[in-house]
Amino acid sequence: MEAIRRINRIGKKLSSDVTSEDLQHLGLLIDEFDNEHVLYSAGRVLGNLCMFATVREQIVASGVYESLIYKLEHGGLSDENSARFLATIWNLLLAESARDSMQEEFVRIVMKIIDKREDPNVIRTAFGCLSNLCLSDHWRILIGTKENCKVIIQNANQHGLNHGPLAIAILGLIANMTIDDQNSIIFMELNIFELMKKLFSRFEKIEYINFKRNMIYGIRNMCGVPNFINALCENLILEELYKYNDELGHHVVFGTSLDIIFNAINVSAELKASSFHIACQFGLLDTFKSLIRTKPEVFYANRTNNLTHSTVLDYAFQGGDLPTITYLVSIGMNSHHFNLESIHETNPFISDAIKDGERIRKATHLRYTQTITPIFPVDYPGHVLYEITDFLQPVDMQHQLTHVASQPSQKYNNTNHEIINCAFHTISSKVEKRVSS
Repeated sequence: MEAIRRINRIGKKLSSDVTSEDLQHLGLLIDEFDNEHVLYSAGRVLGNLCMFATVREQIVASGVYESLIYKLEHGGLSDENSARFLATIWNLLLAESARDSMQEEFVRIVMKIIDKREDPNVIRTAFGCLSNLCLSDHWRILIGTKENCKVIIQNANQHGLNHGPLAIAILGLIANMTIDDQNSIIFMELNIFELMKKLFSRFEKIEYINFKRNMIYGIRNMCGVPNFINALCENLILEELYKYNDELGHHVVFGTSLDIIFNAINVSAELKASSFHIACQFGLLDTFKSLIRTKPEVFYANRTNNLTHSTVLDYAFQGGDLPTITYLVSIGMNSHHFNLESIHETNPFISDAIKDGERIRKATHLRYTQTITPIFPVDYPGHVLYEITDFLQPVDMQHQLTHVASQPSQKYNNTNHEIINCAFHTISSKVEKRVSS
């Protein structure tokens, strides 16, 4: 066919030899023909030319991309040609002039393709177009509606979990969109980390470096928005990031982004505190309860920080959230908590621990009062007090007691007493030796 021969002659030219007339001619052929072979050839040539920055500017100036968009909306293209045309626009949108020239109607067309089409390559290239549009601020705002974000997440759940290249494109779009804080808030409200957890699990053993890059960038961009730490812990994303850090932390780009995430929640990538530990440190009690209920096997594997041997109760004391500390003590958590079975109120280990704590409390005459001074009575053995405070470092136990005692409106019940009982239980053997001597 003559049209295909003319297209191929343009395709054989060096990029530097391609003229505006050549590009306009390609546009006319795309407008004139509905033949799939002609459109395939024209899309292939334009796609190759878009790899060159100088030609991109010529294509924008010629307006040929408008012919591609028209065919995408009205031309009844095959999946193969739809993907090819979208891939061409995807590359073209690397040029700022192309993003500036694009009409808002294009977003509606692409979102419709994402919502209605089934072919993963068509959907992938559509996401790619939106991703490059989001390189410009005003497009991030325009694309980042709650309705669009819902469609993105729904499509990712429906198609992205079964197609690696599509998952990469989706994460790339999310990474670019979440540069804007408002978009990050919307995605957080839609539980984006639940999707990310699924993607982590689905592609855990597949070496997609772009997948990992886009995942890290997206999480990094959201680390300043409300509920970030809660969502991170709730979906056990932190554990996945530790794996990425072990693999990619030495790379400057990846390492810097991971450091931003870890610094935002004040964790050490080397110590690898679990999501259970961090939830307790930040007083995210509901999240901790949910994790214990739904992921007990993960808690068992991470019951102590492997490097510091710190338990969730240790982290709760560092955070200073009294309800979290109270709850942990009420279910029997303490610094000797190594067994999953002891997370049950009926376990004999717990009642024994409470009895031991109460016995030590009575032996040392420890009492709650409204002020911190009388907490350790005059007849309290000074060397035992020293031993206790020394043992509990770096946890500032006196600060915790002050915090409790400074709230006269609070009514202290047996559960509150168990906070101190538990702390004493952790050092019972050392205290008993000093008291008996």
